[in-house]
Amino acid sequence: MRNIAVLLTFAALIIAAAPAPVRAQDEVCLNTVEQVLGNHGMTMSDVDVYGWRTDRFAYKGGEDGPVDGYRFYGRPKSCKDGELSIEMGSDCGLQDTFTHGGCRIKGIPHIWW
Repeated sequence: MRNIAVLLTFAALIIAAAPAPVRAQDEVCLNTVEQVLGNHGMTMSDVDVYGWRTDRFAYKGGEDGPVDGYRFYGRPKSCKDGELSIEMGSDCGLQDTFTHGGCRIKGIPHIWW
């Protein structure tokens, strides 16, 4: 019994010491996103469902490399399905903006996938 308790304690310590999964740095490029939305007559309150993603350079095969860029994706209230995607560089500079699915916004390119 004692060996099992020691083994379970050791396993718990290993799990606790493991690095946290890479998460998007929420809203790090919020100013860029707000500017893009504003250019198309929207604000953040016009986007119901949204999320952020941090893209990382695959450094030596790992997922914890340096930040390569950020992505914002969301569904404006004017879209019943699909979404708006805004891609930015590591400096939050705008790289690409597009919609897909059933979401169409005048002045923003639409892709089919």
